[in-house]
Amino acid sequence: MMTIYLSNSLNFLLPIAIVLLIILIILGLSIRLIRQNQQAVIERFGSYYSTWKPGVHFLIPFIDKVVKKIHMTEQNITSSGQFLSLDEKEINIDFDIVYQPVDSVQYAYNYQRKNSPLTALVSHYLRINVGSKELREILPETYLITPDDYQKFDEVTDHLGVKIKRIYIKKISFHKGEDV
Repeated sequence: MMTIYLSNSLNFLLPIAIVLLIILIILGLSIRLIRQNQQAVIERFGSYYSTWKPGVHFLIPFIDKVVKKIHMTEQNITSSGQFLSLDEKEINIDFDIVYQPVDSVQYAYNYQRKNSPLTALVSHYLRINVGSKELREILPETYLITPDDYQKFDEVTDHLGVKIKRIYIKKISFHKGEDV
């Protein structure tokens, strides 16, 4: 008689234990930690809902989704390009772009690092600045991007949610057969 009583209580406790385990797993998956210098863009039912700042947050399961965690610190892109000077000499320039996300929502939805619009933008301005000078003027030049160009960068990159902080010209080279 005692063994029948134990098996009946186990039959009652087993479904409760399974339900409690499922609830604990869902709660564990719902707690999100946003670290310092990060922000997270949250969607609810597929559309923008909010931006989370650093701290502990609760995500509503199956309703909310973290679209992107964004590091708000300065980031770097290394690139290079070929340009023509005013005297039609081909010049190779290696450069670094240092940028920082400033608007996490715009950055999450509009900025694609894989096909960086920042590289295309800086290359465009380098092409203009290099194309307006002769080779002998370019080689000693350390500032191929002017302060006015940075103001234009701010206007163009505003919808991307980024700000270009600095551009480093790492290397300027040309073909050896060219006369300087």
